Amino acid sequence: MAAYTVAEALTDKMVVIHFEKGDTRFKGIYQAINQMFLAHLATHFSLVNREQDLDDTGLRKAKQSYLPVDFLRKYRVVLPASLQS
Repeated sequence: MAAYTVAEALTDKMVVIHFEKGDTRFKGIYQAINQMFLAHLATHFSLVNREQDLDDTGLRKAKQSYLPVDFLRKYRVVLPASLQS
């Protein structure tokens, strides 16, 4: 095995890809696993949620190359120490 994808249906129209792992000794392995997964196992979904880029410049650039249709705004909630148990 050179690469794999872990994903699940989020809705009837959207698949969410949680992560992909690939052997980087193979040039283009991540592009290949992405294309093959979507072409063979996720054909009935019209939207793909690729989750966050974790502030990784290379990952962000790769995700931008897929021409995203939308972005979700993320928020962080921090509870005061007095409310944490």
